Amino acid sequence: AYAEFAETPVARFEAIRLDEARLHAVEARHVALLDAGRAAESLPGLEAFVGGHPLRERARETLMRTLYALGRQADALRSYEEYEKRLADELGLEPAASLQDLRLRILRHDLAAPVAPAPAVPSLDAVRLRYVEAPGGRTLATATTGAGPALVVLPGWVSSIDVIAAGRDLRSSLLTRLAAGTELTIYDR
Repeated sequence: AYAEFAETPVARFEAIRLDEARLHAVEARHVALLDAGRAAESLPGLEAFVGGHPLRERARETLMRTLYALGRQADALRSYEEYEKRLADELGLEPAASLQDLRLRILRHDLAAPVAPAPAVPSLDAVRLRYVEAPGGRTLATATTGAGPALVVLPGWVSSIDVIAAGRDLRSSLLTRLAAGTELTIYDR
């Protein structure tokens, strides 16, 4: 049954989606290593990744930034030239404006060394919990967090405010981001 399913268009599309998600995760890991000041640790894997996926622009940009961070400006510029030539030969395209700008900044030694920290995201551990008596004697739990315009969230399945606030619910990261700009109210059955 599995072999039969594996040949369906849905399975093929899902395999493509999952492979792209994996590639994106590898790129994100190398960006995180670079931003954490661990360029030397990232470089071997990043070079291998770019070698296997030479037209992935985000990976190329990260490689150029990593080489520059390690004091290898000429190698960073050589990587750009290799990408530019390959992109023109295979697709008849030019690198994106952001990559061209990165090349110019490398030429000018105009790359800022420290990376600005990500903006603080509020956590859900400071929720204000209260209980509401519903008609028929049922009690509903509500939790409120954040500041801004009111936003009410009704979970689509049975949930626990404690689990959501602890970050163990699948929706926790989404709710945390929503709380960054709204006063978020969550209902719990």
